[in-house]
Amino acid sequence: MYNEETDDYFSKQINLENVDILEQTGKDKAKKEKSIQRIVLPNIITKDQVYQMINELNDDQKDIVMHKKRKIIRYYGYKVETDPINYYREHVLLFLPFTNKESEIEKTNYEKLFYDNFSTIEKNKSQYCIIKDNCLENALKDAENVQWRN
Repeated sequence: MYNEETDDYFSKQINLENVDILEQTGKDKAKKEKSIQRIVLPNIITKDQVYQMINELNDDQKDIVMHKKRKIIRYYGYKVETDPINYYREHVLLFLPFTNKESEIEKTNYEKLFYDNFSTIEKNKSQYCIIKDNCLENALKDAENVQWRN
């Protein structure tokens, strides 16, 4: 679950309150002017607010804007039935916006955080997970059954 991209995300100081980890790592690190349109998220922040945030950043942080292409983030896909702790942790980290992993995520009860923010997590999950977990699981089982028959 941890990789270079998530480490980059966690170490950044830019404050985008309503941007989750997939939004951030999927569009990160492009140059300021060409990417300013991509950082303006509908109904969340305005273009003027983005310019203001960039002006408040120090020189080292000004390159942190957005990527031109989305990236694929691989994750384990824990099942709530078999490993509930990691299931809740995975969903909270991937689909819930946060600014400080240590204080907002790691020191809390993942299950409580998951259910307290269930609607946000489900909304964000629906943006990125086009194929539902059970559909993918059923397809894998069907493929295994076909393989065993042959």
